[in-house]
Amino acid sequence: MTIAKLIMCEVDDGKQEAFSQSQSAWSQVSTCNGFVGQAGGWEASSSTAIILGFWESQFHVSEFMSTTHDEIYLNNKQQSTYRHCSVNYFELISTILGSEIDFSGAGVLRIAYCSRVLDIDRFNRDQQLLWNPQLSTQPGLLGGHVWRHIEHHDCYLVVTHWESPAAHEIYANNVLPKLRKIAHTSEYIEQLLGKVVVLDTKWNVTPYNG
Repeated sequence: MTIAKLIMCEVDDGKQEAFSQSQSAWSQVSTCNGFVGQAGGWEASSSTAIILGFWESQFHVSEFMSTTHDEIYLNNKQQSTYRHCSVNYFELISTILGSEIDFSGAGVLRIAYCSRVLDIDRFNRDQQLLWNPQLSTQPGLLGGHVWRHIEHHDCYLVVTHWESPAAHEIYANNVLPKLRKIAHTSEYIEQLLGKVVVLDTKWNVTPYNG
């Protein structure tokens, strides 16, 4: 089962460039067993860095964390550039458009972080019958996936990637409000946070195939 690792770092003012340089050093994960890809950037409305890493299985993530991770982390000195970091793991449960996890050509990532989903059956039904079909028709949408927290099964991520900020803005302004009214998400999702991430191509990592 494919695993997504969501990393969110609150970066100190004036240290964004240092963080970005350190983040580029994570390209070394490209040679790790089971690595699928990585993308990230800055949240549009804050100095929070958001990175998503993808792995073939929880076994491969654990192997990476127990071997290569600490060496990269200590060498790039990234720990001195942020004041707080959270890490969460999710498993893939469905796709919205396309089956591959591929962020090439994407300019913006949208993350809908759904916490404390009170009616999981309704969430899944709405996702399959309402959100996925509507999203699949949006101009500029390159792909998307739905993920469930590996420990907290009432917590989900809906991740979509868009070719440009303009394409995402059209969806966010013209389509998203209508879909929320139809779905009545507040009736069964206690907390829904939408995060818009402007991707930094220097943070992209693809598996090494040499």
